[in-house]
Parts: sequence; structure tokens; C-alpha cells
Amino acid sequence: MLIFNIENMKKERKQRPRMEDLIPNSEIRKEVLKALYTGEGLTGRDGIFSQVLQDMVNAALEGELDSQLTERKERGVTNRRNGHTNKTLRSKFGPIEVCPPRDRAGEFEPKLVGKWEREIHTGFDEMILSMYGRGQSVEDIRHHLLELYGVELSAGTISAVTSRVWNQIVDWQSRPLSPCYAIIYLDGIHYKVRHEGRYDTKVVQTVYGVDSQGNRDV
Repeated sequence: MLIFNIENMKKERKQRPRMEDLIPNSEIRKEVLKALYTGEGLTGRDGIFSQVLQDMVNAALEGELDSQLTERKERGVTNRRNGHTNKTLRSKFGPIEVCPPRDRAGEFEPKLVGKWEREIHTGFDEMILSMYGRGQSVEDIRHHLLELYGVELSAGTISAVTSRVWNQIVDWQSRPLSPCYAIIYLDGIHYKVRHEGRYDTKVVQTVYGVDSQGNRDV
């Protein structure tokens, strides 16, 4: 049993990826290690990971087209490369420049980043809605995304995201309430609101009810 466990441990050690496997580019690898040892930021506006992600995305897009061209060739379909396009993507490591390859027949549809997509599966929508749900203003959300991830989004973009849940909020606010609650708790939460250059104290009054069946409602 001891020998078996030792062999398993050896296999696990062998399966762990090396730095060379994760970051093949030696120059970028040096920069990442330097940033780690000196305590410099790896993410954000000037983070080294944006360059790493950029190289990975471009390599993946090239691989996607290679795979598609090979598949078409095996089926007897003639097609070939036809240069590249350029665009900037938003990512949680900052803006990255990518050069998606094109094919002569115009059939190539990248899976990683679609032709009309402008971000690389960042989850920014979820972050925006989370901050919005916690009472952050549009300007606060813009500031946080810029400082943390190096991504500058317009107020219109953020408003477009938050407006997706507005109909649900209105439906919830106007839902029918129970005609009778056995227990009702009243509470108020005080907080500061910035308005026209000054901070005012506001209160959110909360009513928490329990009906005769034990169902709870706010």
C-alpha cells in the first residue's frame, strides 16, 4: 500500500504544469517572475497578465482556423487563409489587442471570441449587476472596473447592463401582497448618499412579514 501511494504521489508531481508550459514565451515569463518577486501588479491597467492573455487568445484563434481548414480539406473543400483583422477586447486583466485570422471563403466563425464580440468572457455583466445591487452608482462602478481591471466602460454601457434587471425589479415591487400577516417586523437602514456634491443621510425602511402559513415576505 505504501509503494502504491508513493507512486501516486510521483504521478501527481509529474502532472503539475511548469512555468514553461503555462507561459511558453521566455520574455513574458521573465516579466511575470519579475513582477511576482518585486511585488508589482500582475492584473489591472498595466499588469503583465494582459500581455499573457493577449498572446494566448491570438494563439487560440490561429489554432481554431487551422483546425477548420484541416477539417474542410479532408472533406475536399478548398479554402485558405486571408490575412487578419484587428480589434481591442475588454478583459478583467485590462484591454488586449487581438488579430483574428480570416479565411478566403468567409466561413470562419471563432468560438473563443465571436466576430462582433468586444470582450473575452469576463463576467463583467455579473460584476456590474452585483455592484449595482449593493447600491453603487454608475460612476462608482466605472471607477472600480478601471482601477481593478484596467477596463474603461462608458456610463451608457453600464446603464444598458443594469437596465436588464429593471423590469424584474418593477415586477417585484408591484407584486400582490398577502391580505394578512401574523407577524410584522419594521426596521430602517441609514446610509449616506452623494447628491449634487454633498452627502445626505437617507433611510431605507424595511417591512418583514410572516403570514399564517409561515411564509416570509419583504
